[in-house]
Amino acid sequence: MRKLKILFVSQYFPPEVAAPAVRVYETSREWVKLGHKVTVLCGFPHHPTGIVPKRYKDFLVKKEKWDGIDVVRTCLYPAPNKGFFRRSLTYLSFMFSAIISGMVFVRKPDVVIATSPQLLVGVAGWVLAKLKRCPFVFEVRDLWPETLQVLGLRNPIALSLLKQVAQLLYKKSDMVVCASPAFIPLLKKWARRIELVENGVDTSFLLSDAPESSVFFRQQRKTVSYVGTLGMCQDLGYVVDVAKDLKDLDFIFVGDGAEKTKLIQLAENADNISFVGQVERSLVPGILKRSDAVIVVLKNNPFFETVIPTKLIEALGSGSIVVAACSGVAADIAKEGGALVVPPGDSAALKQALKTALFHSEFRLTAQMMGPALIHSRFDRKQLAYKYAKLLGELVRANRYTDSR
Repeated sequence: MRKLKILFVSQYFPPEVAAPAVRVYETSREWVKLGHKVTVLCGFPHHPTGIVPKRYKDFLVKKEKWDGIDVVRTCLYPAPNKGFFRRSLTYLSFMFSAIISGMVFVRKPDVVIATSPQLLVGVAGWVLAKLKRCPFVFEVRDLWPETLQVLGLRNPIALSLLKQVAQLLYKKSDMVVCASPAFIPLLKKWARRIELVENGVDTSFLLSDAPESSVFFRQQRKTVSYVGTLGMCQDLGYVVDVAKDLKDLDFIFVGDGAEKTKLIQLAENADNISFVGQVERSLVPGILKRSDAVIVVLKNNPFFETVIPTKLIEALGSGSIVVAACSGVAADIAKEGGALVVPPGDSAALKQALKTALFHSEFRLTAQMMGPALIHSRFDRKQLAYKYAKLLGELVRANRYTDSR
């Protein structure tokens, strides 16, 4: 395999712990292990709070090295993960800043990849690929503006503009890489080449177990955990209602997001419900393993039938009992991995599934066998990164870039 110089444009990167940041880091790290030279062009960490850590303040651009990855961080307007207007400023500021910093601080690569979310990252990647005269890959991990529309964006002008931007990026890409097979029918209308590289997980990471994760669990109590974003895509309000009814179980919500304050208020100080906030990523495997059941939830909307959430893959890979309130592609994967699947938004079904899972020992054995087996065979980050790098190599060999695009 030819060794490539890859420029990976992403708004998010560690120390942020959201799925996009972790995915870009782990994929880039695997490419470095394969001998490729990888530069990640990203923003200063700020998600989801909108607060930039002290060590990154007072910089316009900062270069770092992460496990062999060259990281170029560029300034942006840091906004918390709520409120469309302020987040739009974040997206726009990163787009312009990334284009400038990419031209000044990044040498000519063999290929430029831009990953969504968010959509304007794709614009930055496309412009940089044009200016540096190399192939452009648009990585579609979320469909925009469809996701924003489901989350409440109703402005017809904004939706129309974003749709035109998305279609432009699909058309101008030398290759579109998507995360779900359900995305392909839509993308086929616009993209010339589509490849499927699903979301994955570092399976060796799931084997770790930091003892500190035990601090969130009470002895002699069965515990149900939710690990992920507390946002509008999840619709966690009814999960809190279920937790309030099941007083003999402890529920811990690990993560942050736009809905956190509202969920805490809804919990009404119930002594079996804890919100522990964002934790170090190293604690996640231990939390999943120590949980008697893990809940994975998606909003009850046809759009989310196309989505494969990373938290589902991590939960299945941990060997924990998983109760998944979802439909479509995610539900199919959950069933294949031995999870109990209930319709999203159905409180009664979720309550019954938790009772069934926690008080019938055969579900623990099924989860320990089927979940990790599925994740190792289909969603292992190392295997997916190798497949991805091979596709990039083929593209670079086949593509003699011209100004016609």
